[in-house]
Amino acid sequence: MVAGSRELHGAFEMARYASVMLMNARQTGDWSVRPKLEQGQVVTSVEHVVNAAILTYLEDNFPGDGIISEEQKPRRPRRRRVWYVDPLDGSKEFSEGSDEFAFLATLVEDCLPVLSVCALPAEWKVYVALKGRGAFSASLDDPYGAQETLSVSNCSSLDDVVFAVTKAKADFYDYLAFSFGIDGNDDIRFKRYGAALKGIKVATGEVDAFPCFNPNLCLWDIAYDLLVEEAGGKITDVFGDPISYDLKKGGGIRVRNGLLATNGTLHNPILRRISAITGVSEYLEKQRLGADYDSHSRDIRRQIDRELKSV
Repeated sequence: MVAGSRELHGAFEMARYASVMLMNARQTGDWSVRPKLEQGQVVTSVEHVVNAAILTYLEDNFPGDGIISEEQKPRRPRRRRVWYVDPLDGSKEFSEGSDEFAFLATLVEDCLPVLSVCALPAEWKVYVALKGRGAFSASLDDPYGAQETLSVSNCSSLDDVVFAVTKAKADFYDYLAFSFGIDGNDDIRFKRYGAALKGIKVATGEVDAFPCFNPNLCLWDIAYDLLVEEAGGKITDVFGDPISYDLKKGGGIRVRNGLLATNGTLHNPILRRISAITGVSEYLEKQRLGADYDSHSRDIRRQIDRELKSV
């Protein structure tokens, strides 16, 4: 995988196509929204349109690759190369008029991410990571033009750490804030972002860490993991175990033990602080058991499981 490769070009093309469609829908208002069974979550009609276009592009240009998307049944998930796609990460933000939404895609080879792209249509910007070759941001108009290398922060003190956290109310962040001696309403140490921006902000060095205690994230939600690593940071689950793309292991397509993305320097100190908080495992288990998944997402997981067991 090298810069200028067919895969990199394809990632740019998909990011631009998706961004054009999302922004056109935003400007024309030609889309609808319906609630998901998951509390507070929604799905929009535009993400199905974007997904269909991206699916067609991948089938035309990479016909032998697997495809796993949030908005469709998986295709060839057992292939050596699999594209993970989220056509609209931040459906709720999009539907509420916020600019904090994204298009995400990751190419995984032999269960390891090798290329990730995160497009922020409202900023007309794309963030890209290539395994072993670094991460950068660029304009969607000319991604091969002026590029800005991404680099994580150099913060080394837990007393100064700045966290990215979800905008939605999450009880566990209160415990985290207490553990670090931070007021939960502190908007200097706790920066609130929507969708994938939380992980992206770690990669750009604008925040030092992003702890996520949601055990129901899926692999298509975390295209920023390679961004963080290639920018010099580190990402694991909240217990320090690596994020696995091996669908036969762990939680399958789900990141069942949350995640922690940091600048690397602070990773182990934050993990130790989290491990000292009573009830982390119990909280994650409660969230897993309490999640009420919509039927489409449940069908995707079941189909992948069936295909993997058919070997």
